[in-house]
Amino acid sequence: MTVKLFVLGRPGSGKSAAFRQIVKNIDQKHQGWSAIHFNDYEILQEMFLFEKLFQSDAKPRKFQAREHGGFDVLDFSVLDKALKELEKKVRSRYSKNNKDEIIVIEFARDDYGKALEQFSSSFLKDSYFLFINSDINTCIQRVNNRVTHPATVDDHFVSENIIRSYYKRQRIPFKLRRADALNITKVQVITSRMHIINNRGSHQDYTKKINRLINSIIKQEEQEKRGTILRGAFTQLNHIRVPRSALKIRAVSFLGI
Repeated sequence: MTVKLFVLGRPGSGKSAAFRQIVKNIDQKHQGWSAIHFNDYEILQEMFLFEKLFQSDAKPRKFQAREHGGFDVLDFSVLDKALKELEKKVRSRYSKNNKDEIIVIEFARDDYGKALEQFSSSFLKDSYFLFINSDINTCIQRVNNRVTHPATVDDHFVSENIIRSYYKRQRIPFKLRRADALNITKVQVITSRMHIINNRGSHQDYTKKINRLINSIIKQEEQEKRGTILRGAFTQLNHIRVPRSALKIRAVSFLGI
């Protein structure tokens, strides 16, 4: 089964660190599971490099080059375009995937209700949402530290100016509704699968919170999978005249227990 987990928060809040801990936790405790990571930074970076290399100076710029190979967004409409492209990339992955895998979808915005509306209802359905909360000064310090001493490919630079302006507010939706294109009705796509983690303490405390969340998600998904298999087994076997004891034995065999 494929599980989509949105990991959201300011630059420097700890989104990529969360993914690395998810991988570590799965490797240690959840045999048969794996995790893969998608983010919109690479999409935006491709847009920035294309504009830098090929676009005429006569056209308005959507990006501004910054130090450490980074960039600031000037035209925020590109952020919505990046999220739509991100959905396409993720769909391409899980449409071909039959194994147990958590797909982590990472991005940062000021208004996550508006941002999540860029995704289709069918894509958001059954997803999980993790919002990582960390104060602006801590985020800026982490960004500066990671570009000074880069350790992973995710150690990108984001300017202090854009963090203090665009990312100053962090609007988290407690309900997200969007129109179903076919029925023109409102479909609720975020319910109890939303989680908020504060990343203001020690790294050890943060990793414990991530571990608890992932253990809970995998447990819930495996329980739902077993329930679906069990219901399917009884539905199939109810069409055949066999004793109740035989139905139970066959259902258990479907679950592999």
